[in-house]
Amino acid sequence: MQNDEGTDSEKGEAKQDVKSGYAPTFGTETAPNKENRNGNEHHRAEQSKILREWLTIGTLFVAGAAALYQDYVLSRQAALLEGQLGEMKSAGRQTDQLIKSNADLAAAAKAQAIASRESAKIAHDALQTGLRARIAAMNAVLENLQIGQPIKANISYSNIGHEGSPLDFIATMKTYLKEEWDKDLPLDEINSNLQHCMNIDSVKGRSMAYPSNSAFGGGYAFSLKSNSDVLGDKKFVADDDLIKGNKIIVVSSCIVYKTLEEIHHTSACYYYLANETPSLQSLNICEAGNAAD
Repeated sequence: MQNDEGTDSEKGEAKQDVKSGYAPTFGTETAPNKENRNGNEHHRAEQSKILREWLTIGTLFVAGAAALYQDYVLSRQAALLEGQLGEMKSAGRQTDQLIKSNADLAAAAKAQAIASRESAKIAHDALQTGLRARIAAMNAVLENLQIGQPIKANISYSNIGHEGSPLDFIATMKTYLKEEWDKDLPLDEINSNLQHCMNIDSVKGRSMAYPSNSAFGGGYAFSLKSNSDVLGDKKFVADDDLIKGNKIIVVSSCIVYKTLEEIHHTSACYYYLANETPSLQSLNICEAGNAAD
């Protein structure tokens, strides 16, 4: 009986143990519950991590797709622009060819116009040649070649053209020493007379020269004396040096005339040198001072 019921102290301990076995557990977590909670949190963290990774992958995919689409759009635009550029280049080549063709046509037209003008000028010149007056100096002679006497020069001219022409006649006489003549020193003055003649641009019409083949035609002569006031301070008379050939007489003439409304000129130069000029009736022609237009 003792063994079954036990002592009072043992019964009291047993009661205490029973009370302890059913005591509340507030404020203290058991190990299994703590492990379960930690496992759940870890699971949720893994799921969040996986979600973030998928979101990142999705974002990258969308960005890549957008980049590919943008590249596609830009490629299409580039292709379109290249096509337009090709069309512009083609049109430019066609335009260049058209411009070149028009330029060639213009050049051909210009060349034809120049040729036409040249043909017209040739025809006009031929008409001028056939109809215009043409006055030529024919000869020069000397009279009264005596010591102490003035010398008279007659310069003859003729209109060998087909139209009568008003004209002005200018002439001068001058003596040079034989040594000056041999050194060509008079050439400057002779050429100066020529230039003065050819530069005259008007005609007063003091005389009239008719064509030599007309009823009024024939030769004309202009006379000038060595002591004429026309010569000014260059007046002279014949002397012993002139008779013996130590001096030379130079006669320069200038005829300015108008034909077919244009001014023309004839310049001539003659000289006399004793023992060289064959005759007083036909003076030598100078090597300079002769021209006509």
